[in-house]
Order: sequence, then C-alpha cells, then structure tokens
Amino acid sequence: MPIAIKPRDTVREVGGPASDASFSDSGAIMADDTFIQVLLSELQVDEGVRLTVYDDATGKPLRQGDTIIGIPTIAIGRNLQDRGISQEISLMLAREDVDGAVLDLNRNVPWWIDLSFNRRLALVNMCFNMGWPRLSKFKKMWAALEEAHGFEFSGLEPQAKAAYGRAADEALDSKWAREDVQKDRSERLAKYIREG
Repeated sequence: MPIAIKPRDTVREVGGPASDASFSDSGAIMADDTFIQVLLSELQVDEGVRLTVYDDATGKPLRQGDTIIGIPTIAIGRNLQDRGISQEISLMLAREDVDGAVLDLNRNVPWWIDLSFNRRLALVNMCFNMGWPRLSKFKKMWAALEEAHGFEFSGLEPQAKAAYGRAADEALDSKWAREDVQKDRSERLAKYIREG
C-alpha cells in the first residue's frame, strides 16, 4: 500500500534522475513500498539503530539520573522529546511486554495458567510492572498461591479461599504495594488474587 510523504519539490529515484511525482489530493507524494524500503535502509545506516534511549548529542545511553545534553532519542533517530510515540506504537510495545511477562510466568510457575481469569490478570499486571526477577522474590505470595491452587483442584474450597487471602495479603505487605505503585492499583490486584 502506498504511503504519503511530503516532498520539497520532486521525487528522485535512488541513483536516477528526478521523476514526475504522483500527488494525492492533500498534496503529498504517494511513495511505493520499494521507495520506503530503500529510504529505511539508508536511514538505518545514516542514523543507526538504537534499541534503548540515548542522548543524540553524545550518543551515550541514558540512565536514571543522567544529565541530557541533546535530545532523548531511540530506534532510527526517533526524537522522543518532540515526537514521542503514537498510541498505536505504545500499545504494540505494551503487548510485547505483556507477552514477555506471560512467558516468564509460563517458564517459572507453569501452574499459574490454571488460575481464574482475574488472578491471571493480577499476576501478569504485577509481572509487567516489576519484572519477573523482582516478582519472583514474593516467596510467601507464591507459596500461598501454589497452596491455594492445590486446594482448589482437590476440591478443598475453604482452604483454597484462605490461601488466596494469604497470597493477597502478602502482595499488599510489600514495598511494591506501599511505595512503588498507586494504592488503588495494588488494592485492585490484591482483590483479584483474593476473590478470583
């Protein structure tokens, strides 16, 4: 599908003469996929490809507390200060991070997938927020969840309910719940764990 781009005057074929451009009603040139692919290849060489945020003036990756001299930039010269990212890209990035959280849970606590919809929502939300290395340190929460899972699948509902309650309490009894996220988020996720 052609993509509209704004020209200064005419389009030039790479290594070729100026050509007549096909203009849309808005005045933009309609660029074909070949044009875009060639342009993207050149931009990757010209700008480089950086998958973490960096200072475009120094070329150094940005870390928390760094002083920025230029403009925070990512990918192929994406100016985050002036352009940011689109809603579509933010959802795409979030989806990739959700997929990563699900993979971490599958690898480390494969029984999590048997839990109720809301409990799974809570665990993926927490893993998305803090990452598996940190979430894995909630030892008492994980022990209570695994115990509840066992009770639930053995038909021991009162014991399962009590264990889910302990798991929720353990989630709330953490620096994450007290300091790192908004209270309504931690309380909502704990409610999901407690009540399913």
